Amino acid sequence: ERLLASLQTTEYAEVRAATLANFATVLLLQERGSRELNRVRARDCLDEAVRILRSLPATPEREEQIGLILMNQVRSGLGSAT
Repeated sequence: ERLLASLQTTEYAEVRAATLANFATVLLLQERGSRELNRVRARDCLDEAVRILRSLPATPEREEQIGLILMNQVRSGLGSAT
């Protein structure tokens, strides 16, 4: 979480999005704490990662990243593919 706070600048936007997506996976796999709270935090992380990537100029790589995040959201039961 400290790393995410330090990556607020635009030049690190893609790194921040990737870190958020990875952090969501950690939250989903974490066994300590509230499972429901971890799911909510994971969903929020994934939503923010997609928002960041969509705010950047579109590239095939970014579109692929967005697709993977959305697919993982659906597979983990955190959202729909829209």
